[in-house]
Amino acid sequence: MPTTNVINHCHLRLSMNDISLADCGLLAAEAIPGSTPIAVALEKVKQQPALIVIEDGKPTGTLTERDIVRSRLEQGTASDILTHTPVLSPKATVADAAAVFLGSQKKSVAIADRNKPLGVVTDDHVLSCMAKEDFGKRKVKHFMTAKPAIVTPDQSIGSVLALFRHKNISRAPVVLDKKLEGIITLHDMVTKYGPQHKMRKGDLAGEKVKMAKVRVKDIMTRQPITCTPDDTVQKVIGIMVDKSITAIPVVDGDLLAGIITKHDLLRPLAEAKDTTSGLEVEAQGLQDLDPFERSRVQGELASFSDDMGRREGEGRLRVKLSFFKEHVKEKRLTRTQATLTGKKGKVQADAKGWGPYASVKEALKNLKRQLSRKP
Repeated sequence: MPTTNVINHCHLRLSMNDISLADCGLLAAEAIPGSTPIAVALEKVKQQPALIVIEDGKPTGTLTERDIVRSRLEQGTASDILTHTPVLSPKATVADAAAVFLGSQKKSVAIADRNKPLGVVTDDHVLSCMAKEDFGKRKVKHFMTAKPAIVTPDQSIGSVLALFRHKNISRAPVVLDKKLEGIITLHDMVTKYGPQHKMRKGDLAGEKVKMAKVRVKDIMTRQPITCTPDDTVQKVIGIMVDKSITAIPVVDGDLLAGIITKHDLLRPLAEAKDTTSGLEVEAQGLQDLDPFERSRVQGELASFSDDMGRREGEGRLRVKLSFFKEHVKEKRLTRTQATLTGKKGKVQADAKGWGPYASVKEALKNLKRQLSRKP
């Protein structure tokens, strides 16, 4: 009945906003200056869930081993590959953390009190905490994606990459005659296809390597871990954390019924956030970015939205990215047009930079500068 659904949703909202990150417990993490060399940061992060990066005397984000490896950079500093994300207080709720995870595509968030770093929380940590609550007793069928994008065993890797890019996803069930045959992920393509063909940065966009002859069945994971629609959220979270996976196909017998991902589980937590203020963000052009660049840009937008939402209240931020042919060290000249509409009216900014992240960061900085001049 509709009334029951509303009651359950309200209960979930109250629960999410009642549990603080301090209640879940913070994970220890070392704070490093943004000037730390990437090679040094990589060695340090292997011993902990994440590093907290300090810039201008305050924490501005986190770096995980995954972040550093995905950047594919061996030289430079922590600041060069950092995605700026909102830094939360220990009094923030699990709903606040879930909103940051979804908005920035990051798996960790820094916790600080008056710019003093206290630790981090990860998506696994938050989900494990909530699995012990009533949320964990709910069924997979309430949160799964019932009609996910699928591929077939004989499909080419090139077409799968195009699908991933178009849908902004990183994995898909492999299906034949409605039966689950396996699962293929972006990670599979990098680790299994990459070494054989000596892939380099940019290859995943299909711009340098022809992959028409490589088929899904050649590199997919066969007999993947599965769950059923009636399994509990607690069980699924336990599997994801224990096996270090982000998605599980949902089956009814041997037929595919859907897929459940960490994002599917984080989304209801984030939606429970008390959103009395904040910016609605609309971005064009992100689909043309590789996963690492997209994550950095989304993190910058999430950080700006969180900051401006607290200062200005509700509003709308529209960002449009356009790209030029000029390149410098594999970075495209990028133009960012940003428009912020809020209580101070409409403010616009335009910036160019080498790479999407630099361009977006400069445009948002220009928006802040213009806002500070308005009465």
